[in-house]
Amino acid sequence: LLGDIEAAKQRIEELSTQICMTKEDYIRRLHQYNDVKDFCQFLLGRLALIEETTVAALYPRFGLDQDD
Repeated sequence: LLGDIEAAKQRIEELSTQICMTKEDYIRRLHQYNDVKDFCQFLLGRLALIEETTVAALYPRFGLDQDD
């Protein structure tokens, strides 16, 4: 019984470590996504200035949804 308890504790610790790693990976990927999205918004803004239109008007042209 004590061996089972120790094995369970070890498994819990392993899973906790995996969860932390998964959260860190998620946060890292979310930051990357936000950086790319911000840069795309910047590019759309520059293009809108060049074409003398709005960013919103460019969305359909590139197949983007207003909620993207």
